[in-house]
Amino acid sequence: MNLEPERELINKIDTQLIKLFDSRFDLVNVVKKIKKDSNVDIFQPDREKKILEQIEQTSKYPEIVKEIFNKIMDESKKLQCKSE
Repeated sequence: MNLEPERELINKIDTQLIKLFDSRFDLVNVVKKIKKDSNVDIFQPDREKKILEQIEQTSKYPEIVKEIFNKIMDESKKLQCKSE
């Protein structure tokens, strides 16, 4: 049994995910500034609800992906709360 081709594909996907996470958190920093300048709350429950609903409708593995996105959103809020 040779798992190398699949592992290589997983590694490539992981590299793409890391770049996407970095891009997402860069945007979170932009949103942080906009929210601060506009005096908007960091926590936006309606936005989070919509994201989770979209996952439910589009993912083959919604429970797993929702769990991951809950963590991403939690970390995004933490990043927005940090002072520069």
